[in-house]
Amino acid sequence: ILEYEDIQSVLKFVRSREKPLVCYLFSNNAKLIDEVKKKVSAGTMDVNDCLMHMMVPTLPFGGVGHSGIGKYHGKATFDQFTHHKSVLHKPIGMESVNNLRYPPYSALIPLL
Repeated sequence: ILEYEDIQSVLKFVRSREKPLVCYLFSNNAKLIDEVKKKVSAGTMDVNDCLMHMMVPTLPFGGVGHSGIGKYHGKATFDQFTHHKSVLHKPIGMESVNNLRYPPYSALIPLL
């Protein structure tokens, strides 16, 4: 817990270290909340609470950098451990198109 009188010194302190797992901010000042959201990189940010984020299954929880990699909770856990495989399937009969893709291009000069 950090007490402060100058938010800039707090932001400098937090940003000079590894990114935190969670940033907890207790304030009613909308401008301050917005500034901290924009300037502090953390896995999660809780404003005026310190536990409710775990009760919301659609709100992923996780770290950034040294505080952890990935997001977990609800669907985010499934997505984190699911490999989305990309597949390109080109019909074999289109190999003649490769003449346009790869050098030498000398055979194409008469077509220009």
